[in-house]
Amino acid sequence: MAAHDRGKQVGNRGVAWLDTRDDPKQLSFNVYFSASVDGGRRFSPARRISTQPSIPYGAGNAFINYHSQTIEKTGVRTLRGDGGFRRFFMDGDYLGMAATADGKFHPLWPDARDGTHQLYTAAIAVGSARQSTAPKVVSTDVTSDVQLKVDLTKWDSVSRTATLPVRLRNISSRRIYPPLRVELVSGDNAAIVDAGSPSGSGGLDYSGALGDLAYLAPGQVSEALPWRVKIDNPRLVPRLRLKIKGSVETGGR
Repeated sequence: MAAHDRGKQVGNRGVAWLDTRDDPKQLSFNVYFSASVDGGRRFSPARRISTQPSIPYGAGNAFINYHSQTIEKTGVRTLRGDGGFRRFFMDGDYLGMAATADGKFHPLWPDARDGTHQLYTAAIAVGSARQSTAPKVVSTDVTSDVQLKVDLTKWDSVSRTATLPVRLRNISSRRIYPPLRVELVSGDNAAIVDAGSPSGSGGLDYSGALGDLAYLAPGQVSEALPWRVKIDNPRLVPRLRLKIKGSVETGGR
């Protein structure tokens, strides 16, 4: 839990937790968040923050490292193994959250969507932190304003597909509003066959990857969407040529 209190003035409250409600077998979890704008008397309905479920017992966490040896009194040598899942299976012990001066909440959690724990975070705006009056925006090409940030990639040698968790980072000095889409222009030795968002003729839609953000501010990064990319020949360099379209406020950069 985190709070936005200033002196004697009671501010918003935010609480985040790991939740297994989306998995009938309760073997994976997502991060959920709820907020109160009246000092904790009432809280908003829980909403999911993570874009993919975490699998604590994945291959990376289940890896056993045999790192120590001991000689028992019986003269037997014992080789001891240890791994991330055994030591950190209670992921909630390592969950935290900060409240910043701009009115946002920033939960930090051990994400295991790839089967290996990594630190993930998100920026969540509550109440007045979001813009109350929608500005006038126009759809435009923002390819030069947005940088692709690729997380840990997974390769399937059988299907010859790579899974790329891709985030969008605003490297411009202006706000970028949804709808925010990535469109594939062409590819050499590579083609996007699936992504964690409807692709169709409108491209890969990143609007939902903004979470509670009304726009992507300068320097901000979206949540990741998983792209499944088919590689024709692993010995050749794959290339994807992309265009990114978003909306910006009228009146220039």
